[in-house]
Amino acid sequence: MLDWASHEPASAKRLLAALAWSFVAGGATSLGASYVFLFRKIGVRAEAALLGFAGGVMLALACLDIMLPAFYAGGRNCGGARVAVGSFVAGIGVVRVLDAGQQKRAKFPTSKAPFSATARAAALVTLALAFHNAPEGLAVGVAAAHEDATRAATMALAIGMHNVPEGVAVATSVLLATRSRPRAFAVATATGLVEPVSAVLSAAVLNPFLSPELLEASLLLVAGVMLTVSLGELLPGAARKHARSAAAGALFGWLTMRAGLALVKDDLTASDHAYFDEGEMTIPRGV
Repeated sequence: MLDWASHEPASAKRLLAALAWSFVAGGATSLGASYVFLFRKIGVRAEAALLGFAGGVMLALACLDIMLPAFYAGGRNCGGARVAVGSFVAGIGVVRVLDAGQQKRAKFPTSKAPFSATARAAALVTLALAFHNAPEGLAVGVAAAHEDATRAATMALAIGMHNVPEGVAVATSVLLATRSRPRAFAVATATGLVEPVSAVLSAAVLNPFLSPELLEASLLLVAGVMLTVSLGELLPGAARKHARSAAAGALFGWLTMRAGLALVKDDLTASDHAYFDEGEMTIPRGV
């Protein structure tokens, strides 16, 4: 590794920059998740508010960050309207298939206890937000690959701002499913680590091979999962605990994520696309 760095100092510098700034962005997820250690006991109203917050965050990400821009563009960023709608419906189908499997296991119990609804929701929240973090890491990695330290730093800080509530969402869902604070923090941190991995991969090898259409379609699939989990499990589960606290938490989660996304959108302007020649990969929109 050191020998390679000595022979390719420019490449090593780009990789280190991508790694450093993506750790800043991804590390903000851990910052949000750290709230689990601040409270010794979480009451029913607090659980409802936190679960509602997680649902509001997921709903804002799915609607504001992915679905509405994609559908407003007519799906042209992912290969057409049919691909856009098909990808979104496929995400809904993933959740429905898991629900059907859960119901089947409940009817025919085995030696292993089936996932509870809370555990299944936690797993889906974790996977969806981890996958959503990948394009964010790609964006930072692309900026680092073009040796624009200012742009990479600005992107990392802006993305980190909206990763904080994402960390809260993941940690909340895992905490309520497992009642383990260290596990909730560890899982949320792991979702943030997706960004450094994807940033290094994009800066090193993936930039010439990744298709913007594929990334956009994948994000729409994730949006389908997030919307279904939010409206079908997180928000109803929160309302069953305490309706008013759940509504307040959901509204706060939506507004918090809306503010975070505004920071990212202001940063990822059209000028970012000047990095790329025609036919090469562009920075993913859904970050």
